[in-house]
Amino acid sequence: MKLVICDPNLESTSGHHWFFDLSIAEGAAARGIQVTILANYKFQAGRVGSAEVINIFHHSCYERRSCDPVSGEHDDFCYFNDSLYEDLLQLPLALFGTDTLVLFPTINQRHLYGAVRWMKDFPAEQAPTFVVYLMLPSGIELKAFDADDFDVIDAMTALQYRLAFDLARQAGSRIHFFGTGLSHSREFSLLSRQTIDAHPVVLSGMTELDKKNERAAGEFRTALLFMGDAKEDKGFHYLPALVEALTRKYPDWHFVVHANCQRAWGICLDIHKVLVGLNNSLENFELHDKFVTSDEYAELLSQADLVVAPYSPQEYWRKSSGVVWEAIWCGVPVVVPRKTWLELELGLWDGDGECYDEWTASDIEDAVHRLVNRLDFATHNAEVASKAFRRRNTLRLLINQLSDVWMRRMSLSMVSKTFATEVVVPLDTHLNSNGWHPYESYEGTIVRWTQQQIVSDVRLDPNASWRFTFEGLSMMGDDQITRASITGDGRTVSELVAQLMPAGSNPRWRIQGLLGPSRTSSATTRIVMKLPYVRRPDGGVDVRELGVLFSAPMRFMRSAEGSSRIVVGHPLVEFVDGGTLRTVDQADVGYTVKEWAAANVAVDPTRALHVCAEVSVSASSVRSLQCSVNGVQAAQSVSALSPERLLVVWHVPATVVRSGGHRATLVFVHLTPDENGITLYGPPYACPVLESDITIDSTVAALGSAFTVPEAVRAPENGIIKFTGSDARPYMKDGWSYDEPDHVWMLGPKATLAVNMASFQGVSAIQLKLDVLTLGDVEVRNGRLAVLINEISIGEIQLSTLRAEHILEFSPELLDSAGSALITFISSISVQPERDQRVLAASFYSVTLLADKGLAAQ
Repeated sequence: MKLVICDPNLESTSGHHWFFDLSIAEGAAARGIQVTILANYKFQAGRVGSAEVINIFHHSCYERRSCDPVSGEHDDFCYFNDSLYEDLLQLPLALFGTDTLVLFPTINQRHLYGAVRWMKDFPAEQAPTFVVYLMLPSGIELKAFDADDFDVIDAMTALQYRLAFDLARQAGSRIHFFGTGLSHSREFSLLSRQTIDAHPVVLSGMTELDKKNERAAGEFRTALLFMGDAKEDKGFHYLPALVEALTRKYPDWHFVVHANCQRAWGICLDIHKVLVGLNNSLENFELHDKFVTSDEYAELLSQADLVVAPYSPQEYWRKSSGVVWEAIWCGVPVVVPRKTWLELELGLWDGDGECYDEWTASDIEDAVHRLVNRLDFATHNAEVASKAFRRRNTLRLLINQLSDVWMRRMSLSMVSKTFATEVVVPLDTHLNSNGWHPYESYEGTIVRWTQQQIVSDVRLDPNASWRFTFEGLSMMGDDQITRASITGDGRTVSELVAQLMPAGSNPRWRIQGLLGPSRTSSATTRIVMKLPYVRRPDGGVDVRELGVLFSAPMRFMRSAEGSSRIVVGHPLVEFVDGGTLRTVDQADVGYTVKEWAAANVAVDPTRALHVCAEVSVSASSVRSLQCSVNGVQAAQSVSALSPERLLVVWHVPATVVRSGGHRATLVFVHLTPDENGITLYGPPYACPVLESDITIDSTVAALGSAFTVPEAVRAPENGIIKFTGSDARPYMKDGWSYDEPDHVWMLGPKATLAVNMASFQGVSAIQLKLDVLTLGDVEVRNGRLAVLINEISIGEIQLSTLRAEHILEFSPELLDSAGSALITFISSISVQPERDQRVLAASFYSVTLLADKGLAAQ
């Protein structure tokens, strides 16, 4: 995986943009991910840690250009989006492969449309993985966080976002959106008419903020009155009045202001001079007026007993603030303006503080006074909120989320896609610029003359061979057909046959041939047909230079001849000495396993694994070919690729993969060895997948037994909690029906379990296994079951009318201090069957919690 961070707002080595980009780059680099940062031309640093920096962007999304009171917003929307699009077009395409994730960490409506337009320029099968974070005002305001209703506060902003979302939904490359913070994710979900989840919030100096210094006896309490750039919309001009009033009212408190004043202008320059004077004259006031390092910044926050965000309610009604998140992280109460994003986000995390109604120094002072009077109680609430916030907002979780998005894309693209067995390209779909004259009608049929060379981009399975047929009614000479050349980039063209039929026949000419498997992974093949010459018709009426006249669509039929291996991951080429895996003919049949063979490969220890091989044997013989990973036998499934070939997939959970660290040992064993062995088409392949993808698809015939956790990694009995059917009653809280003895129905969209898991403390991971199905007498489409542990999502499963076991894994860090877990299930479907008064979602046969104690030391 490669990561490209696109941030037109990265202009200096300070502030939240800098810290955010730096944190993501360092977190990714620590996992071995190559990082490149695309920054504003104002950014001077050539590198950010190990990441290369390319200066490409001319404008940040915060800039304004037009002052026209009528058309200014529209003018800026057009200008800045066009500018961003033009900047992105200058980038070399070699920077963006299918193994690349492109992240836009900060963007608003003045850049989003241009970015989406650029992303949509990539063909879907060749595009990188695109992720966009939405952290700036959406133009709407929620009437309630969990409601589907909202008020439009800034219609132009909301419309401009909506235009970008509508473009993103069009066919082509997929774009993944995440909201910064809970309220933004909800706002943008409603505005875009799609679900947009929140991404973990990364704060500067998190490790330093993790330890709040204990106050010595008699030491002053500290109030942090300001953090950030010296700007008027952040209330910087109110600081002199606040400092004078609060230092006088609370002589036993210490008041601190941190302001980046190097870029201050206008009234803020004068305010800075006043604060310098107060710093010299007041003993309990301290001014930091220069840029500070992340360690110094964290130190200021760690010393604070309360934080003030004296921001303009008009500017911050839906604008996020890193200072508020940092205060929540530290467990510090905070003063914020009422009816703003800051108040909403604080409440969503159950943080504590006070709000001011009017943006005046006296109102802010009153809010501070109210908070001081109940500081101990507010601090307790803030510390409780801090624990919940920290569980869900870490750099590790953010990198995990990005990796999951990328891995999901790669898993889907690596596994052989389902392509049509016949592809028909109608004549009226070709562009004139690709060597075609405009199409015409002849006896009710579309016909079309070519120029000397025609080009057609056709979507074809790159791993298959294709027979093609081109037909037409006329040509300017017989040798135009017999001497025509046809190529397909990345493919061999063979068995080319040109046929000429008697005059008056339909068709008059036909060209057929065979396209071999592609040497690239592209799903699009460029077909080029070149004629030896073109000619003008006799008579002078038609002045066009004509090639041949097509009278039927181009047709491509999948062929079993010459098919290559199905590529589903990285080849296992590092074979261990001593095995009997031998090469036969790499051009076709690749490897034979006589007795056993082994390979040692690099893996992602956080991901499950599919090990795949294309086998040329009968289904009964496949049973004798087994694969074990790190000493554990893997479950096997088989699907037919053709009458002669089978695709064998071994399913390996992350628990087993992780037992070998960053490398895995795979052993293939032929249980009934014979002289011929088992032949594989090409080497076996390994593909990392999401844990939820371990479930075998219903179209695949499972020949192996269901996967069970082997004894080598099974926890002791006191590390297993399992309940079946109505025996689960002691654990169940809300949303269940107990009418059936062997299973329990989940009622409506939500149900909860309360489980004491104190015996799981200290383990490395916990598996949650669900034996579940949904209603069998209704047709279900895209039914999903989300699972939360103590209100933190650990993933979701696909509901099916077929009973199946699903496995999710989570960290014991999600348990509360007593080792308890509130397990919440949220279903996207619920149905009331006939002759039943209940509204049912899913039927649970068993729930198992398995502690992975055997790996705790690792």
